[in-house]
Amino acid sequence: MNRKTALKNTRGFTLIELLVVIVIIGILATGAVAIFVNAQEKARDSQRVSEFQAIGKALDQAYIENDGYPYQDTLGGTLDKTEFWAYIAKYLNKTPLTDPQNSQGYAYVYCVAPGSNGINGKKYALATRKEAAAGAIYVAGNNPDLITNATSTIITNVAACTGSTALLLN
Repeated sequence: MNRKTALKNTRGFTLIELLVVIVIIGILATGAVAIFVNAQEKARDSQRVSEFQAIGKALDQAYIENDGYPYQDTLGGTLDKTEFWAYIAKYLNKTPLTDPQNSQGYAYVYCVAPGSNGINGKKYALATRKEAAAGAIYVAGNNPDLITNATSTIITNVAACTGSTALLLN
């Protein structure tokens, strides 16, 4: 058999075989992308929980030193986020902490109830919305009951803090 007849007898892939392979690769790629996106959401949720724990520890240390959680500014006015971060800055490695997906309605909310002197807060709660858990609310603090009506609107509506001062931290 010479070289010309050998080339004529070899067959390549048919169009249908190529299309089937392309469809299979597309299905596998779609599944991989979905898994990757889910893993990113879980990673951001883990970062939120970790940051809430760090903020909680910093607030507890500030409470011990200052006999209260940040409630009012030094002039007796309403606390803002800059003053909040300044209040606990020496207890954190990095301030301010911001939600890893600081868009699409994700934010950290701080609720604080006044103490008997009306200046220092004695109870607090932190809240944010989770991604991977279909919009579930994560609440931390020494009095989670300060957060009521815990729905996904809490992130844009700090009125969910009852009987307390609410502050959007980012």
